[in-house]
Amino acid sequence: MTISSISAAEWDALPLTGERTVPGIAHENYWFRRHEVAYQYALSWVRGADVLEAGAGEGYGAAVLATSARQVFALDYDLSAIEHVSRKYPQVSAIRGNLAALPVADAAVDAVVSLQTVEHLWNQPEFISECARVLRPAGTFLISTPNRLTFSPGLDKPLNPFHTRELTAAELDELLAPHFRVSRMLGVHHGPRLRRADKHFDGFVAAQLAEPPATWHPELRRAVTAVRASDFVVTEDKVDASLDLFAIAVKKRASQSARSVWSCTPTCRGCRTPAPGQSARNGTYQAFTASWQRVVRVIEALDRPDVLTLGITPTVAAMLDDPYTLRELHTWIANWQLRAAELAGRPEPHLKSLASYEWRAASACLDDFESRWMHGGSPVLGQLASSGTVELLGGPAMHPFQPLLPSRLQRFALAVGLDDDARQRYGFAPAGIWAPECGYRPGLEASYVDAGVQRFLIDGPAVQGQTHAAYPVVGTDVVAFARDLEVTYRVWSPKAGYPGSAPYRDFHTFDHASGFRPVQVTGKHLPSEAKKPWDPAAGAAQASADADDFVARVRDRLVSLADQHGQESLVVAAYDTELFGHWWHEGTTVAGRGLAPVARGGRTGDDSRRRARGRPSRAGAGDSGVIVGIRQGLASMGRRAGRRSGGGQRESRRSPAVHSGRLRYRRP
Repeated sequence: MTISSISAAEWDALPLTGERTVPGIAHENYWFRRHEVAYQYALSWVRGADVLEAGAGEGYGAAVLATSARQVFALDYDLSAIEHVSRKYPQVSAIRGNLAALPVADAAVDAVVSLQTVEHLWNQPEFISECARVLRPAGTFLISTPNRLTFSPGLDKPLNPFHTRELTAAELDELLAPHFRVSRMLGVHHGPRLRRADKHFDGFVAAQLAEPPATWHPELRRAVTAVRASDFVVTEDKVDASLDLFAIAVKKRASQSARSVWSCTPTCRGCRTPAPGQSARNGTYQAFTASWQRVVRVIEALDRPDVLTLGITPTVAAMLDDPYTLRELHTWIANWQLRAAELAGRPEPHLKSLASYEWRAASACLDDFESRWMHGGSPVLGQLASSGTVELLGGPAMHPFQPLLPSRLQRFALAVGLDDDARQRYGFAPAGIWAPECGYRPGLEASYVDAGVQRFLIDGPAVQGQTHAAYPVVGTDVVAFARDLEVTYRVWSPKAGYPGSAPYRDFHTFDHASGFRPVQVTGKHLPSEAKKPWDPAAGAAQASADADDFVARVRDRLVSLADQHGQESLVVAAYDTELFGHWWHEGTTVAGRGLAPVARGGRTGDDSRRRARGRPSRAGAGDSGVIVGIRQGLASMGRRAGRRSGGGQRESRRSPAVHSGRLRYRRP
């Protein structure tokens, strides 16, 4: 809907009052656009949702929300407003009702939107309680209100006579606290054009309020008429100095029980039936719950800098910040908890035990999701990077196989993925990349240089198996790291890797009634019905032994490479994250124990890049090392653990360099 293109006559406008703004009135345009930007900002939070707008007024906001939501109920007490909304906006359902006693059933909607309304109410706590009542578990509440500090500065009572009580950010947070957890407190500010108007008119708002619109100077009238929603900025910066407050809040859970999280009955099979086209999204939900979230917790537990690299493709980053995906993911986790409750009613003893295990896992996941991930993954991942625990690796937009792209498209995909996307989400552009499928061809390094990429991952065969060093690509400062397949396959190999051990949970065998995996591997060639029930304790014991074995093998490999090449060496063991926790359930346990030696003094790609260019590193010149990383998962484990070669670092007589698609030797 393009509001700016509709005339006042076409709007069949309601009378303008201090209790509502309406579109299509020239002298009201500034206030209308200031309201409109909040509705536009709310769109991404109501995508595909059942929405109640509490205090819909003229109805233009409900119409905007309807472009994104599944359905919108526009509620207002004014009968003339409801009749107007019904006539003008047939795409929304108009309801007349009291905001202090909403005529809506309990747990009926996914989101409640109430913009510039609460300041008009005498009993604000009762209204907030009603909004919580009608929301489904962990539903979203979007609320805006004028900032008292800037709207009525220094006054004992509100400037607008229709306002009963205006709020500061702290007071709004306190008002919401009994029923909601505020995940984001934002403010509406003037953008660059309006800041210039502020300076020119010595206060743009004050100039409009100083005299009746009929007596405005033509220049002021033109400036007011030209205002657009895009002239305002919604941001978390300097909230106390904002014009209006905008809070995004989540309904608090009253109980940990499955039925308080999910409103359907345990026998509702429809809850577990994916809608058309939802199968791919289910894969995302499984990857998050079984792998991504668990791996992040493992990394956070290490609490040490320079442990590993973590690669997040732009596609995954976008999904973890998408409100619709997050809302559906929340439903999926709640359904996981519900399935565990159903499984507890089965007669088989091993399934009852499994139900208890899955219930605890689902509850922990649900608590973590609602407290940290509910409104976006970028803050969680960005905190890992800012703490120094990981180095975030980026990637090209859409994750294409770059060697097949023309140089122009290579540069475009890298610029969008690294500079536009990652910088927006994390505040910086990653300097490292795990290239899609480890693809490389001559000339790709030029695109990396243009994109600011300083290091990238390739496969071992690209350097003829000489993976012990990081290689500067000839003619650039870009450094290539090659996977050590001998170490990598200790985990990755389907025939000889750790995940095939008998006590581990079998990925391929399902109890189809519940969707859980109830048996252990037992034997690689046994049919599913012959496999033993899975024992979490036995799986954990095996994971502990395999983690110790992996660390020992990495250490032996480092010592062997140092002896072979006469210099400190690298081991790069790279894996997709989904291996840890999803395909290999106990993989996160192995990762946590295996990464512990790294946390006692590891080194990431930035450190090894300095070595590749001949400069000393922070850890001392005599260590050998292993790069640790993750791409949407784990991509390298280890700790510099070796022996000194003579008195310090020295190079072999010939060091290889990647050049023109072949291995070329150059003398030091």
